[in-house]
Amino acid sequence: MIRCKWQSSRKRDYNSLDSTSAISANYKGNTLDKRLLELPADVQIRLELLKAIPKFVPDDSRYLPYAGYLPAEKRSEAESKLNNLIDRIASGIEATPHKGFVLTEFRKTFDYFETSDTEDRERFCSYLENIMDAINMDSSEGVINEWMYGF
Repeated sequence: MIRCKWQSSRKRDYNSLDSTSAISANYKGNTLDKRLLELPADVQIRLELLKAIPKFVPDDSRYLPYAGYLPAEKRSEAESKLNNLIDRIASGIEATPHKGFVLTEFRKTFDYFETSDTEDRERFCSYLENIMDAINMDSSEGVINEWMYGF
């Protein structure tokens, strides 16, 4: 699990980056990675199962319990944003099985969670890791950490 902390108040506009300018300064030569991911045969099933799981719900099974997305009225909207991300990845991953494609889709969802509570952002990072696990992607090349920490 990513150990996230609240980032600086510096606002970044991820949607204004074009696909060749780099998601992260750390991201291989500032170009999107075109290496093929080795997708599991059941990638679509894995993504559907991930989509079906309720997200941002209270969870007291951890050492520090999670209260659920706050404010609670926005939980279904946050879940919808994450499910839309999963749908976009599911619909394009087999035609474009590249890490760059996945990271570009992640980036499209960052802005919504930019002002979320720390615990909600940490939970969002966990869901991104779950997506990566489902498609056998081993690293975000620092993109998730850059979003969380600002560097």
